[in-house]
Amino acid sequence: MPHSILIQALIVVFATILLAIGLFLLSIYKRLFSGIRNIWIRRNLAVLSIAIFFWLYILLMFSGEIATNVGKKGFVGTILKELGQMFICVVFVFNVVWLVSRMPAVKKMSFVKHHAIIIISIVASAAFIFVAVSYVDNGMQIRDIHKQLMYAYFYAIVTGLVYTAVNYVELERSEN
Repeated sequence: MPHSILIQALIVVFATILLAIGLFLLSIYKRLFSGIRNIWIRRNLAVLSIAIFFWLYILLMFSGEIATNVGKKGFVGTILKELGQMFICVVFVFNVVWLVSRMPAVKKMSFVKHHAIIIISIVASAAFIFVAVSYVDNGMQIRDIHKQLMYAYFYAIVTGLVYTAVNYVELERSEN
């Protein structure tokens, strides 16, 4: 029993460190991979780097659910599957949002309308890709669609809040 509490405490501490690293990387997002000239590649690498730390944080916090999958698919298989799904989802959602945010009509909108459109595009693209990945993962069958949509919604809202916070900070910096 005492070892269980110690392990849980260590998981929370390690997860908090991963979250702090992810937030730090988020704060220096534009400076990550500055040596790469292609802006699309640079931004995707930066987003994936940040996403990996947030993914590891979430993986640790939901370690009980992951442990169940490890029993079915093995440790390496489970980690590779989760990492692959995260990679596909992050790249897809990030690029959809990046394209939507660059549309001239969206650029002209007020801060609130602009970010409402962005959050809607995040939710829609996350729902689409989570269901598509789940469909492929389940042998071309739709299973647990409610669960996949809930995951998509959770990740989309978190992504939308982070996107809005980063843009608000950049707006504040540019005004000062």
